[in-house]
Amino acid sequence: MKKLLLVSMILFLGISCTQLTNEEKMIKETLGKTAEIGVFESVRQGESEIPFREFRDRYSFISLVYLEDGCSPCYPRFIEWQTRIDTLDLNDDFAVLFIILGHSYESFTSNLFHYKPEYELPKGRFHMVMDPDYRFLDNNPDIARWVIDKSLLINAENEIKLIGPPFASERMAELFYTICNKQR
Repeated sequence: MKKLLLVSMILFLGISCTQLTNEEKMIKETLGKTAEIGVFESVRQGESEIPFREFRDRYSFISLVYLEDGCSPCYPRFIEWQTRIDTLDLNDDFAVLFIILGHSYESFTSNLFHYKPEYELPKGRFHMVMDPDYRFLDNNPDIARWVIDKSLLINAENEIKLIGPPFASERMAELFYTICNKQR
């Protein structure tokens, strides 16, 4: 499976007999690494909190989207994920987890509405955790920050299977479906 994923990623990157760029090398090195996400006690879904373990046991595949409160480019990314994820045919065992560096959900949503006042949060659809102490970054030092900022798809063993949003291109969506459907 790892060989198939590596071949798929190489094809996706459009590499034939050329040398890999530094970015492509980093992506290749990151695929298959384990992301440490068990540092959170609970996950917010809408207005309710669920234990992290319950959340993790429920979903085999999770897209980790790392954002920062107070980061102007992060608010459009948050909105894009919430609107574009609807373009995919998702399995019941897939979820998006927004990991937000910040102190409170209220602060993040307040800043989000300041950025785009007409935006309406989907109630209870997405999962979020607040990370005021950089626990996610501190517990994943082997994953470059720019890679984390692209988003990571992990499997049930927390192995990184795809880097980047599945809706970024038709080819990314194909890779996403291949990964999520082959490991059932």
